[in-house]
Amino acid sequence: MNLARETEKAAAGRTPLFGAIRYNSGWDYDLDDEKAIQVSFDGTSQWGKFLEELSAIDYNAGYGSCQVRGYVVFSDGSWLARCSYDGSEWWTRFAIPQPGDDPFSSGVHCG
Repeated sequence: MNLARETEKAAAGRTPLFGAIRYNSGWDYDLDDEKAIQVSFDGTSQWGKFLEELSAIDYNAGYGSCQVRGYVVFSDGSWLARCSYDGSEWWTRFAIPQPGDDPFSSGVHCG
């Protein structure tokens, strides 16, 4: 999976404000390892550069340990966060719940 394509698709045309990711590859790694790649941006004008840097990251989203941690915050108050289950990982968009929202259908949980 290419991280830039996945991230751009998950952003779905929203205006990004800031974000950061930490990536580490291999079978035996630690996300806090000094070899991990860290990429961040602050401001909509840096979004393209952020995606460009992420385009060099291809990873297996289907099994093994999580390789990517991070978030992207948008101008509408929503954000993307990395979620995982049983070795699979993906972006999930979250939004601030509104009064009366169903907690199981409003995207306030991961999994």
